[in-house]
Amino acid sequence: SGGSASNPNAPTSNSSSGTIAQAAQQPAGTPVDYGGSSAGDPNTDIPDVKGVGIKNVGPAVIAGAKKIGADPGNALAIVGTESGFNPHAAAPKGSAKGLYQFIDSTWEGMKKIYGKKYGIDPNAHQFDAKASVILGAQLIKDSEKEIKSVKANPNPVDLYMLHFLGPTRGRKVLR
Repeated sequence: SGGSASNPNAPTSNSSSGTIAQAAQQPAGTPVDYGGSSAGDPNTDIPDVKGVGIKNVGPAVIAGAKKIGADPGNALAIVGTESGFNPHAAAPKGSAKGLYQFIDSTWEGMKKIYGKKYGIDPNAHQFDAKASVILGAQLIKDSEKEIKSVKANPNPVDLYMLHFLGPTRGRKVLR
């Protein structure tokens, strides 16, 4: 990921709507049925993103996290911090784009490893909100596993640090 500056739209304990906060607290793996827009899309359980802000983007972030088995609260925190819940966010310098601010190399690597598994179009771009919430949640899940290899009890700060720095630099800091 490429980092972003502090974001006033990032969720806080008082800023998310009750529905989103309640959905985020349900355990990973809980079915989320938001309906879908395309009969052939294997990710129809992830709602379409129409607009910016936690109310428009939060349900898709939560659904993506639950689909993958990542913590929805961590996913909301990272997306809020990185993009302010704007699927078209782009860093002014570098290649970080989209909800999770994937840099090009990380995005392409994640698509190569997980794209087929999740039915993501090989040509999907970081601004593809559904692909982003899936691959972002997978990155969170991978990062949690990575953190546990060097630290017994990881916390959300560790997770964000690994997201921000990447696995190689993040591991060095965690040790």
